[in-house]
Amino acid sequence: MKRRLTRVVMTAALLISGVTQAQFQFSLPGLPGVTLPNIGLPALPFTPGNAVTTALTDAFPVADWLNVLQDSASPVAGPGASGAAFNLAPGFYRFVLQSYCLHAGTYSPAEGAGYPLAPLKGDRAELIRAILQRSASVPNVAQSDVQTLLWGIEAGTRFTDYSPEFQLRVSPLLTPADIALTFVSLPALGGVLPGPLRDALAYYDQFRGALVQANADYASLERLAVLAGAAPLGPGSRTLPAGVWTSAGPGFYARAFPEGYSRTVLEVVRTAPFILQRDARGRIVRFSSGGYTAETTYDDAPGQAELAADGHVLPVWRFATVRLSGPGGETVQLKNRGFVVPSDVLRFGTPRSTLFDQPWFTQLSGTGDMALWRARSDRAWKLYGSISAYRALYGRGTLPPAEEAINDFTDLEHYRDGLTDALGGEVTGWLTAHVLRQRSALEYAVCVLSGECKPGDTAPASDVYPFDPTQYVATPANTSMQRLGLSVRLHD
Repeated sequence: MKRRLTRVVMTAALLISGVTQAQFQFSLPGLPGVTLPNIGLPALPFTPGNAVTTALTDAFPVADWLNVLQDSASPVAGPGASGAAFNLAPGFYRFVLQSYCLHAGTYSPAEGAGYPLAPLKGDRAELIRAILQRSASVPNVAQSDVQTLLWGIEAGTRFTDYSPEFQLRVSPLLTPADIALTFVSLPALGGVLPGPLRDALAYYDQFRGALVQANADYASLERLAVLAGAAPLGPGSRTLPAGVWTSAGPGFYARAFPEGYSRTVLEVVRTAPFILQRDARGRIVRFSSGGYTAETTYDDAPGQAELAADGHVLPVWRFATVRLSGPGGETVQLKNRGFVVPSDVLRFGTPRSTLFDQPWFTQLSGTGDMALWRARSDRAWKLYGSISAYRALYGRGTLPPAEEAINDFTDLEHYRDGLTDALGGEVTGWLTAHVLRQRSALEYAVCVLSGECKPGDTAPASDVYPFDPTQYVATPANTSMQRLGLSVRLHD
């Protein structure tokens, strides 16, 4: 009764004054030498659901244009964490991460569920992110203990209410200032509260009681936090497939495949800044990115600027020479192989539509170079449509981007296709990395178009850049499922 009365008094004081000042200076049970300083932090109010507020409405726009660019590409296993991040060169990576439920009382992810990324937001977002970051450097702290601590933060559990043994196990994840943040002003349950709030407070009150029991086992906590059975469709849900791509910070895109709430496969694309040089006719004559270069000249002899059949012609720029080089001094040279579809005659408008509707075009574009020309144009058209929709989601669809950005994207798409076909089946060794770099550069060009990246000549000079997944939440398209915090700890 006394404890309940104390809660009521604290709540009343909070309502009157806004915050109550709490002085913390005492040793923690089971942690010799760890003392909270007398820092006078406010005892923060506890509001159910406010520790993490990230919702589906916060999710980044779906970048399905990446499905076109990736084609049949396969990711490589990502490197281990360096500190609190993964240091990634441009490429396509796969991580199997320890992930964590950040929404107790909801359903575990179902197989095939869509989980776009969203920013980690809420009253305790910084504290939760710090715990997820530190977990990589303290592998001796069990994943179940990390999850229990996160559930406790969500439920408003004071750190000093845990058993001394639990405090000792998870103490490497927290600083004294972090522990002070767990001192919250808990409102009293009462009939004056709205029904949903009263139910939420009752749930968290029960959950806190289970969390601080000295003999509590993880399975019993999991039964309280993870609802059993098939998840019904929650309010505000969307229909999204598994593995939807979204932005993951400037130059990065990612998609999540949850396998339950404690293990998530995360695939990450790191794009590659690039620089293009052009000739007097606007054609790309040099591509460079991170030590990889392609230098080309074109055959301007009469009759070489077209594909001709049955009196009909399609415009092309044929390569006279191609010289590819790698960062280790490797080189390969080709002559009179491959061509580029000029994007200025296919600027994704009426000329293309008129051409593709012609009966003769359908008849002639079934084999050889004509078929290549059509396949590249079809793919470019499909890609451009996806990117236009993506830019519209970012609010940039009606804004005129720099003409240079449009030219870089459209020309680089056709240039890359021309180089790939010129190489034919000879793509092995370092040339594989060269082709992958060209794809990463095209992904960067899209990033510039959407306003998420700077042009290549102003991008960071470093070829390796840190990626920290803890700043994001894998957010369920079905809102009755659990949102997931992502760590930098690799799952076994």
